[in-house]
Amino acid sequence: DVEVSKLSFNAGNTVTAIPTDSRDILVEGSPNFTIRDNYVTGGTFVGIQTRLSSGKIQGNYITQVGCGTCILPGNAYFPANVLYSGNRSVNNYFGGVLLNGGSTASELFPRFSGGIFDRLSAVIDNNDLSDSNSNTSPGQGFGIRVMAVRYDPPNLGSSSNVTATISNNKIANNKIGVLIDAGFPYRTIASVPDTTLFSGTLTLSLAGNTVGGNLQTPALISFTRGSAALVPSQLTSGTNQWKYLEHSIFDITDPGGALNGYWFDHPVSDPDGRILQNILRINGVQIPNGRFVP
Repeated sequence: DVEVSKLSFNAGNTVTAIPTDSRDILVEGSPNFTIRDNYVTGGTFVGIQTRLSSGKIQGNYITQVGCGTCILPGNAYFPANVLYSGNRSVNNYFGGVLLNGGSTASELFPRFSGGIFDRLSAVIDNNDLSDSNSNTSPGQGFGIRVMAVRYDPPNLGSSSNVTATISNNKIANNKIGVLIDAGFPYRTIASVPDTTLFSGTLTLSLAGNTVGGNLQTPALISFTRGSAALVPSQLTSGTNQWKYLEHSIFDITDPGGALNGYWFDHPVSDPDGRILQNILRINGVQIPNGRFVP
C-alpha cells in the first residue's frame, strides 16, 4: 500500500515555463494507493499522475500546474481502478483531470517495459474542475478530458477501454468543459509516418454535474485528437499529423443534459479514405455521422 497525505508540493515554476515530463506526485504499480489532502502547485507538467495502479485520490487542492491529475491505464496484471473524489483541480494550464485508456509501458520501471496498458475504470465524483482557460492552444483548457489512446512509436498497442462514472462535479469557466476525444492517434510523428490503426471504447455515465460558463463549448466529442477537430489542417500538415480512430464506440449516458450544446466531429471517412465505422451513442440514441464545430 502507498499513502501520500497532508503534504505541500510546490515545484516553483510558472505555468509558462513547465519542465517537460515533470510531476509532483507519481504512483506506478500500486494495487492500493491513497493520495489525500495534499496541496499541489508550482508549474509541473502533471500535478498527480497514476498508472498501472488502483486506489483513491481525495480531498487534494491542485492548481497552477499543467494537467492537474492524469489517470492512466493498467491491464489484467496491473489493474487501474481509481476513485477521484472531493478534489479541487482548478486554474491549470492544460486542464483539471484527464483519463487515458491506452498507453505503452512505464519509462520508470524497466520490468514493465514492453507492456500494453489498455483499460481504465474510474469514478470522478464531487470535484471542482474549473477555471482552466489561460492556454491559447486549441484543445487545451478542459475541465475533464477522456481520451482513448496514447501509444507513442514504437507502438505496441492500438486499442483502449475507459469505463467512467462522472457525477456531481462543478465544471465551469474552462475553455472546454468536457473533452472526449481520440487522444494521440498519430498519422505522422516528427514527420515519420505511423501506419498503426487505432480504436477505443469509451463508456461514460454522467449525472448531477454542473457544466456551465465554459468559454468555447460545454463539450467537444471527437474521434480524432481534439485539437485537430478544432483545426482540421492538423490532420494533413505539420510535423505531427493526426488521424481518426476506427471501429470505435463512444457510449455516453447524460440524462441530465449537462453536455447539451456539445460540438462533435464524427465523419464517415478519414482523409486517407478509410471508412471508419465508428459509433457515437448518447442516451442510447446513435448519432448520425457528421460534424458540428463552429
